Parts: sequence; structure tokens; C-alpha cells
Amino acid sequence: MKQIPEAVIQQECFNWFNNKYCLNHLEQSLIIHSVPNGINANLTPNEMARALDFLNKTGMKKGVSDLLIHGVNGRCIWAECKRPGEKQSEDQIKMENKVKKLGGIYFIFYSLEDFKEKILLHLPFLTTA
Repeated sequence: MKQIPEAVIQQECFNWFNNKYCLNHLEQSLIIHSVPNGINANLTPNEMARALDFLNKTGMKKGVSDLLIHGVNGRCIWAECKRPGEKQSEDQIKMENKVKKLGGIYFIFYSLEDFKEKILLHLPFLTTA
């Protein structure tokens, strides 16, 4: 069975949430965005080094989740996309622990269905004043 790439899972989840909860005509329009925390491109080693140097200098942080979802009163949920069977990196585990220690919500999702289930569980956190 062929596995769906992580980027495809993340895109499906972003599109579903964005189209359902983030449109400007909604009374309570939420925000979802990705955090491009690295580079996955065909760059030469020199180009890669320059790009990573720039990203690090401008605030790239190892372990930040793939998606951030913002709601009322500045509330935020951290959502990390993984393919089924994949594990978090050490940096991602450290970031999850830090977010939770600060009282934040962080979850890992493995499919669109999994994302929907978890986000719907936390929707009141994002939408209740």
C-alpha cells in the first residue's frame, strides 16, 4: 500500500479547515497557517547553506509544528502532521513539551479524518470568548 506524502496530508487538512472556518464572510473567521521550518528543494549545497542561515537568523525554530491555528483571544493550537507510523523528532518532542508546559494545545495528526476529529474536539477552545 502506497503511503500518502506528509505534504499532501497537511495540504488536505489546511484546505479543509481554511475553507470551513477561515473565510472572511464568517462571523468568527479563524486563522490557519503553515510554518515552513526548513527547506525541501533542489538547491546546491551553497544555496542550501545560505537559505538555512537566513531562516535561522530570521527566527526559524527547530521543532515548531507544521500548522498553527489561531482563534479568539489569541488562542492558538499547534498541529503536527505525520504519516502513519512516523514519529516526532527529538526537537518536536521538546517543542510539544514546552507548548504544553505553557498551557498550550499541541496535537499530532496522521490523516484528514484524524485532523478533523482532533480539531473538532478543540474547536470550543478556539471559538468561545
